[in-house]
Amino acid sequence: MFCLVSSWKFVVVQMNHESCKLCLSKMVKQLIILNMERLLYEASVEGNPTVLQMLLQKDPLILDTATLNCSDDMPLHIASMLGHKDFVNEILTRKPKLSMECDSQRRLSLHIASAKGHVDIVKALLSANPEACLASDRDGRNPLHLAAVKGHCEVVKELVRTQPHAARAMVQQETILHLCVKHNQLEVLKLLVETVGDHEFVNTKDADGNTILHLAVADKQIETINFLLLNTTIEVNASNMNGETLMDILAKGPRDVKDKQIIQALAQAGVVEAENESLFPQVPQNCISKMAFGNLKYYRKLNIERDLKNNGDWLDKKRNALMVVASLIATMAFQAGTNPPSGVWQDDSTADPPHKAGYAVMWITLSKASCFRVDSDGYYVDCYCFYVVRLFGFHIGFDTKTCVTDIYECSVWYRVGMEVVKELVQAKPHAARGMVHQETILHLCVKHNQLEVLKLLIE
Repeated sequence: MFCLVSSWKFVVVQMNHESCKLCLSKMVKQLIILNMERLLYEASVEGNPTVLQMLLQKDPLILDTATLNCSDDMPLHIASMLGHKDFVNEILTRKPKLSMECDSQRRLSLHIASAKGHVDIVKALLSANPEACLASDRDGRNPLHLAAVKGHCEVVKELVRTQPHAARAMVQQETILHLCVKHNQLEVLKLLVETVGDHEFVNTKDADGNTILHLAVADKQIETINFLLLNTTIEVNASNMNGETLMDILAKGPRDVKDKQIIQALAQAGVVEAENESLFPQVPQNCISKMAFGNLKYYRKLNIERDLKNNGDWLDKKRNALMVVASLIATMAFQAGTNPPSGVWQDDSTADPPHKAGYAVMWITLSKASCFRVDSDGYYVDCYCFYVVRLFGFHIGFDTKTCVTDIYECSVWYRVGMEVVKELVQAKPHAARGMVHQETILHLCVKHNQLEVLKLLIE
């Protein structure tokens, strides 16, 4: 028997069968659990400890249930990320072991709170379990690494105070000091050096053999370089896996205005010169006797600044020169096409020589000598076209047989036609034997990939 309650649109099963009653009971419980999990998630986002207390009264295991699948929306992780201190304290008071629960990235709540810089939550989580400071996520980073990378000095202080040896944990063969330099976190670097910065730790090298000073010089972090040189016992002449010193690394990078300050700081610290002498231009011999070592360094640094300025100007000068030459060549070529040598005929005539208006005079007068030599570039060209060698090696012809009015419509065209070659060879066979820069016409055909012309000439 079925009864429909229209106000709620539920179907109530009124049967005495025990299996149906059990099934309905399970469905109701499942709906209640899902509803409670949704309420728990919303309470975590809002940071509402009152709702949490109510849910725990109905189901004391709801927090344990929410952490079974190691998802990223666990209540403690959400509250730690959003900075809800009261909500976090309420969970830790009832379930302190939840501070060691990790998400899908193997991050604890302490990882998230440290990365976000929530000092009060970090303190609460450390009070619940100080060993959480040593836990590593999927990338091998502990909470102290994340706080250092983000530049949260107060969090770093709290974590180092609780677990000082957490600062010595390596991440892919890099120390926390390497991470500070890579992410340009100078204040955190100073704090860590003052706290755990012994000689061996400061001089630790990464997988490439670079110390933190190598990284600072490569990235040209002037303040970091000065701090390390003045406040630590770092080795200034250490080499990396490639045998590169600090000066070698500086010489490899792009030059800018920071180089002068870096070179001065390194020279004062006693750094040896780079193997790449191009970084330090040579000083005239007659000046060396007049200069002390410090003045010699200063002279070379002045040369570096001069070279930086000169290197920036030469490209602009060359570009401007090429533009002038290209414009001049284009102007001359167009002028030769529109106004050929000897001009064009102004009328039609059947007299000797017969001609038509608009045609080039030279085409008529030089028809018996169908080609002539252009001394400027050494190429033989026919009287029909005047060639110009462009910057990129193309030969551009202006057809003087066409009327001047037609030249404006199609003035430039590439000469690769077989008929032109046949006509030239027939008129002057010896022209094919002319040399161009010690190259025959066959060399030119191969260079320009003109197989058909090559076949014709060989025949």
